[in-house]
Amino acid sequence: MSIVFFTGFPGFLGTELLTKVLGRLPEHRAVCLIQSKFATRAKSRLEHIEKTHPDLHGRIELIAGDISQPDLGLDAITRLQEHTTEIFHLAAVYDLT
Repeated sequence: MSIVFFTGFPGFLGTELLTKVLGRLPEHRAVCLIQSKFATRAKSRLEHIEKTHPDLHGRIELIAGDISQPDLGLDAITRLQEHTTEIFHLAAVYDLT
């Protein structure tokens, strides 16, 4: 199955866009790169999405990584590269101080 890759989940834009993209691509699944510190929030948001959009149940995978690291800090980068057909990069690194 083809993959749509997202960064920026569980943020507002990532969450809203995720459901719309998977709605138009019923044959795809999503892989969402999340920061470890947001894992609890991301799992909660995913549960809510799957409850309100039952057709998306089992089509979204959360993986912890870091956009500032080589290969996003992932061991599974090759699998993602081979199967990803679209990327939505919504994460950012910023410091407001």
